[in-house]
This record gives sequence, C-alpha cells and structure tokens, in this order.
Amino acid sequence: EAHDYDNGAFMDYLSDRGFFVASDSRSNYAVTHLSLASSLNMEYIQALVSEATLASQDLKPLTELVENNRLANILKSVGYQNVFFNTWCDPTRHSSQADLSVDVSGKSLTPFQRTLVETSLASLVWHDTSFYREHVLRSFGKLAEMPSIEGPKFVFAHIICPHWPFVFDADGRPIALMDWRHDADRVKKYLDQIAFVNKKVEIMVDEILQSSATPPIIVLQGDHGPRGDIVGYRGDRYDPTEA
Repeated sequence: EAHDYDNGAFMDYLSDRGFFVASDSRSNYAVTHLSLASSLNMEYIQALVSEATLASQDLKPLTELVENNRLANILKSVGYQNVFFNTWCDPTRHSSQADLSVDVSGKSLTPFQRTLVETSLASLVWHDTSFYREHVLRSFGKLAEMPSIEGPKFVFAHIICPHWPFVFDADGRPIALMDWRHDADRVKKYLDQIAFVNKKVEIMVDEILQSSATPPIIVLQGDHGPRGDIVGYRGDRYDPTEA
C-alpha cells in the first residue's frame, strides 16, 4: 500500500511450495533488536525486560535476549543442534548457544572502517558495496548447504536485506552505496532489493527442499517493515508501546 507494489507472485510461489502465508500479519516492532528479541523468546518485550530498561532504550539486554533465546534453548533440550549465522549487525554478531557458527558477516571492511565511511563525506564517493553484498550472497548460499548437516538442527539466519543498505538492483547487479536518507531513489532501490531477495529466497527454498532427506520446517520472517523515512512513520521506533 505504501509503495503500490504487488508482491503477489512471490506469495503464490510460497503457497505452491506448501507454505502457510500469514497475509494479515503485522509487525509489533519497528527495529531489529525489539523484533528478534520478541519472536525468538515468544513474548512481548514488556514481559522480557524491565520498564526501566525500556525507558533507557539500552539495547544490550535486547541483544542478549537474541544471543541466548528461549526458542533455541527449547530445541537444544530435545536434541537439536543450534546453527547460528554470524552477521555484521549487533544483535546477531554471535550466539552463546551456537553449536556451529557460520560466518556470513562479510570481510571487506572492519567495523571501524565501515562506520567511518557511513558517517562521513566518504559516503558520497564510496562505491565499494562488496561488504554488504557478500553478507547477503553468502547467507543464501550457506543456507542452501544446511541439509548436508546430519541430524536435527535449528538453523537461524538473519539476512540484512531488503532494507538499507541498497546494494543490489532487481537482477542482483551491484549499485553504488549512498546514504539512504538523502537518496531520491531510495524507494525504488528498496523495491528493487525486494525483487532480488524474492528471487534468492525461491532458489534457496527449492534447493533446500530438493536436498533434504527429511522434509524441513522453513520459517520465513520479515522482522519489521521499511525504515520510517520511507513510509512516513515519525514515531519513536525504539518504543515498543508506540511502535
């Protein structure tokens, strides 16, 4: 509705592969820390952290809830191996519960170099998007390999796309990294990345289904919607009572 974008073909693909598509679902939260902490612990944020923590907007307790979450603990208790994809994003950099860690963080820049580029005038001239592209492409590639791991396993992968950074066009070709807040084409770039990610998800799902001796359970979850500046939301996205 916000962007006049019809994602029906992708929804039809999922239905054809046996997925239940929760067409009326809504995100309770507008930022990754809140969304993942809630879903992986199967509770609203208010039941997981104190009111003082909510008021302080301290993200560390939320990161800890992702790194050591209830869902993974339940599955580990009944014999599942925990496979965790390490990313460059704070709440999913690593997991203390992981039996096997898969590094998809990208290696092109150090965290300091990445922050320097993104918060300085260098962002206006920097065109190396390989760091972000590597994360997305490695994530999909490694997920398709998971059926080769023997035994029951809970695989958790946080793929940081299709929201910013916008580094793929609709066909997966690289585009220059610009500051999304000042990019007049940011909505088009967001929609292009949706189209590309849809294609990658379809390829990955087909590969997993074809390679799995035991029919797998696959959950595809968009943790929250696009950034507020894209859709016009002006509230405090870190406030779970407002979001």
